[in-house]
Amino acid sequence: MTEDENSRKIRILIVENNVVLRKGLSQLLNFEEDLTVCGVTSTVSGALELLEFKSPDLIILDIALNGASGIDLLREAAKNRLNIPTIVLSMHEESYFVDRALHIGARGYILKQDAPETIVEAIHKVLEGEIFISKSLQYLPPKKGIARP
Repeated sequence: MTEDENSRKIRILIVENNVVLRKGLSQLLNFEEDLTVCGVTSTVSGALELLEFKSPDLIILDIALNGASGIDLLREAAKNRLNIPTIVLSMHEESYFVDRALHIGARGYILKQDAPETIVEAIHKVLEGEIFISKSLQYLPPKKGIARP
């Protein structure tokens, strides 16, 4: 693949605590013709460094990270006005987590038990400007709404 072909791919940063899931998700996304994983980390500090040097188009973010929370990364990104679409990939099904992530600026929330195709669908929908919530969640947004960057 030429550099020009690779540069047209959607660049994804994976911020995930579980090493097996990081590797599997990387393989899944790199197998897609229009996607490439540009960085992988399990910490907020590692993610902030990769955001600066790798310029991803989208972040896939776990809530439970080494030493901090994915919510902390969302807050830091909002504070620094990093307007990078983020999809939370979590095991937490409770609406509290969904509300919190979306309120701080996440554009999607999917579950780790969802089918792999859901992750790819979520990436494309979020990059088209939509908010994507896992279909397996019975989620209704709060009456006051969610953040829109």
